[in-house]
Amino acid sequence: SAASFGGNPLPPKGGRGNKASQSLSPYVIANRLYEPSYISLDSALSFHRLIPETVYTVTSITVKSTRSFRVGNVAYTYQKLKRQAYQGYRPILENQTTILMAEPQKSPCGSPLFREPREARASL
Repeated sequence: SAASFGGNPLPPKGGRGNKASQSLSPYVIANRLYEPSYISLDSALSFHRLIPETVYTVTSITVKSTRSFRVGNVAYTYQKLKRQAYQGYRPILENQTTILMAEPQKSPCGSPLFREPREARASL
């Protein structure tokens, strides 16, 4: 939990944030907000500079239920993955804090697992 990392770096629910949460990187917040989780999919591709697009939502993988949160102006989504598939990540140092990030070769593999086929999206 967030409290196990030396205090509560996240704003209280319904709050606008505090200085601690505003100074932490979105990747650090993502790892602490909903555990266990690791940053993956488009967020990891962007982190590893494998895609040129700007990513506006930090997306992570978890073995818990799929959830979404907003902290300040940043959206965080967590996609559920079966426990046996929860792998392919490593610890990375981000602003003197260890975060869990999908390995570059794992990041592209996860994306299609969570996206609807193009035909289904077009019919919505």
